[in-house]
Amino acid sequence: MGNWFENMEPMDIQEERAKTKVAEEKLGEAEKKLQETQIESMKSVVQLVKELAGDKTLAAQKLMDNCHMTKEEAEAFVERNW
Repeated sequence: MGNWFENMEPMDIQEERAKTKVAEEKLGEAEKKLQETQIESMKSVVQLVKELAGDKTLAAQKLMDNCHMTKEEAEAFVERNW
C-alpha cells in the first residue's frame, strides 16, 4: 500500500479550484443562452401558428408536442405571447 501515490504528480489545489470556478461560470452562461434560445424558439412557434392558423389551441398543441410542455404551461405561454 505504501506505493499507491508513488507515481502521482503534484497538484495545485488552488489552481484546480480556480479552473473549476471558471468552468462553472462558463457552463452557467451557456445554460442561460440555451434557455433564452429555447424561449425565442417557442415564441416563434406561437407567432407562426398565429399568422398561419390563428388558433391558440393549435399553438398550445405544437408547444406540447415540440417543447415537452404540459397543457397548462403551453396554454399560459400562448396567452402571454399571442
